[in-house]
Parts: sequence; structure tokens; C-alpha cells
Amino acid sequence: MLHERDWYKRVTAIPSTTGLRGMEGRQTDRVIHIIVDGVSQRFLTEVMPGSIRYLQQHGTWVARCHTIWPSITGPAHTAMNSGTYAGTNGVTLPYVVDPNSETIRQVNCLRESRVESIVEALCRQGLRSAGICGHMNRGMQYFVSEACIGHHCERVTDEAIRAIDEFDPDYLQIVYFAVDTIQHVYGVDTDEARESLLWVGREIHRLMEKEVGKRTTFVIAADHGMVATTTSISDLLAPLFAELGLTWHGYGRFALLWGDDPESQLEKLKDAVSGDPELRKAVQAVWSKDKELATLGARGECYGQGAMLLEPGYSITSGSSSSYPGNHGGYTEDEILVPLIFSGVGVKENTRLDFAETVDIAPTICGLLGCEAPEDAEGRILDVFLEASDGLKVSKPDSKRVEALGRLLE
Repeated sequence: MLHERDWYKRVTAIPSTTGLRGMEGRQTDRVIHIIVDGVSQRFLTEVMPGSIRYLQQHGTWVARCHTIWPSITGPAHTAMNSGTYAGTNGVTLPYVVDPNSETIRQVNCLRESRVESIVEALCRQGLRSAGICGHMNRGMQYFVSEACIGHHCERVTDEAIRAIDEFDPDYLQIVYFAVDTIQHVYGVDTDEARESLLWVGREIHRLMEKEVGKRTTFVIAADHGMVATTTSISDLLAPLFAELGLTWHGYGRFALLWGDDPESQLEKLKDAVSGDPELRKAVQAVWSKDKELATLGARGECYGQGAMLLEPGYSITSGSSSSYPGNHGGYTEDEILVPLIFSGVGVKENTRLDFAETVDIAPTICGLLGCEAPEDAEGRILDVFLEASDGLKVSKPDSKRVEALGRLLE
């Protein structure tokens, strides 16, 4: 039979990394990075499953963690997994618009990312990674796609436990999409959304029980949050854009804008919004490419020459997402401020950090594993470590950036 043949045993054997786990500077044997998709800091705090509360109380957590803009799954995951902003890694939007040809093409996160991911960095340095669901199988030695198991939380955990038993990864990333899916379908702050988050919490508890007595570190994070969307204003804004000569494309919670004279056209758009009570209620801000978008690392022509951001409750779209009772992609606290918790071996207990960004996650995880950050990482190493080592270069947040990001949320 096949399993009795010698060559089959050779290709199915898993190389051991035991020697690497004793290397200098390594704080933990395994990092389990759990992404709870679509959960804001506020929503998690209100529901707070017991397992996550325990990890927070026995770990280091961030009071204000900013995800990137646009607060959309593909770009947000890529930024988290590489430590780079969307304008650097090139994964900017689910779809890229060419206003000249008026064509749209879908973005493949794995193929189009221009930067090294955390798993590629770990692999380069001799460590092994596994992933269950998610958007980062490039470079992973063990991966199970959401296409195979869906968003069922128990199935996701079952596959994660199998990965631990069969592959013994140094880095395991698990993505629970259920809360995001439920909020899109049933709405934000609904009983269904709360139940789905508690379900994720129970599955995290299963993973914690699995790792009892082991040198494991848990990282709990989210890619973006979610707001209610009850009113589409596409029909209201489309005539205004046409009157000002602006080409636009909507992504649910924001619209990208192009024009022949963008500086003048965007100023006229701001004046039109401020002069219309209905638009003042619906529009959060109009941003320019060289100011607000540049601050957020949103570089490149695919972002347009400006963007319009909407207040919670409103949507503008060129697709079908306006029908969702919950959506994201904008720049409000419920979309941008996400949970971030480090807990377990090598991490300070009961410690609060005031500020972080999701681009800081990959460099910090690499530090826990005693490795260099991804080559292109723009994030910093957070001060979560129980013991400092010579190879760790923990840094404080840039006060000017903290202030700038805070102003954008006002």
C-alpha cells in the first residue's frame, strides 16, 4: 500500500524546529495570532467574551489601536500581515478603478502585494507558519482556506487544533470571519452579532485549553470595525459630482474622486456639502490626495485625487453593498479603532499601552519569536515584552502621528 512505501514516508515527514525554539532572543515557542474579523474596540468591550477578558487581564492591551484606511478586509489584512501601509504594499482596495478607461479590475491580495509578509520573513529565518482561513497563504507551509470550511467557528477551531497536532507551527494565524458576516447580514449591535462574538470567544477558550502548560503567546486583533448603514446617498451625490466634473467610484462607506482640476473641484465640493443641510448630516469629510490620504499612507493613483467619507448610517456605492445593514470602509471610530491584545509567555501582564497601529503587529510578533521583522515593515515593535533582549528595538509612538490620526477621527 502507498503508506508502506519508503519514499512516501520521506515526503510526509515534518522537519523539526526544536533547535530553533531555544535560540537567543526568542520569547515564546508559538504565537497564535487570532483575527476576529469586523470587530470594533467598542463592540468587543461591550460584549467581551470571558476568554478574551482573561487574556486581556493577563496580558498587554492597547487602548487605541488604529487600523489602516481603507478599513476593508483585503487591504487591512495585508497591512497587518506585512507591517506596511496600503500605499506601500500595493493592496489598496478590493477593486482598482481606471477612470480614463472607466474599467474596474479585482485585486488579488496575495499576487499583488509588493512586500514581504510575516510568514515569508519567518520562513526565511527558519520558522514554520500555518494559517486557517484568512488572506495570507503566500509563504505558508500549512494552510486551510475558508473556501474549504466556510465561516463556521467550530470548524475553524478544529482545523487550527489539527494544525497544531500535525504541523506544530511556530506561528499560527486563525481568522474568524463569522462576526463580520453576521453584521453585514443582520446588522451592527444586533443579538445575532453579539451571539456570534460570544461563539468566537468560546472557540478561543478551546484553543487556550489546548495550549495549557505550553510556552504559547496569544495575539487577539481585528482588521476593521463596522457601522450601521441604513441610507444610500448615491442618487443625491451623483448629480453633484457630475455638476462639478468629478468622476467617482463608491465603496460602500466612501467614494474615490477624480477630476481635471482636483484642488478647485474638491474645494467646491466642500462648499456644496457645507451649504446643504442634508449633505452636512451625511458627509463626514472630503479628503485630498496630498493631505489626509498621504497621512494615512494611501498613496497611488488608484485612490483618486480625493475621497469623500460618510457618517455612520450612510453609504455610497457603485456595487451592491449598499443593501448591507452593516458595512465598513470609512473613517469613524467604530471602523478604525480595533482591539489588540498580547497575552501569554513573554508578555507583560495587566499592562495598558495608549496607542498602536495594526501595522505594528507583524514586527512585534517577529520580536516575540526572536526574528527580524518583514523587510519592508513600516510599523514599530510594541513594548509588550516581559524581558528585553539586545535584539529588540522597542520604540515609542510618534507624537505627531498620534495627533494627526486623532484629528482625522474628530
